[in-house]
Amino acid sequence: MGFHASGNGWHHLDKVKDIVSDYAAHGVPLESVWLDGNYMEDFKDFSLGKNFTDLKVYTNELHGNGQKVVVQLYGGLGNDPESPN
Repeated sequence: MGFHASGNGWHHLDKVKDIVSDYAAHGVPLESVWLDGNYMEDFKDFSLGKNFTDLKVYTNELHGNGQKVVVQLYGGLGNDPESPN
């Protein structure tokens, strides 16, 4: 198993990219990046916030490097009668 990186407060995909680049720059073998709910739109499962719209493209790039992205999902269901979702 390789190293895994995770952090709470990564509010932008650029932050994730910087972290992954730092691992590579220091020669640390990074296997997986774990994303907390900050990638979501309003913490809704199966959604992407405006700062993570290119997550699929970046995920494919990481997969090409033999790396993985693990996204956190929240088990609760929202109860907002105003929301269409």
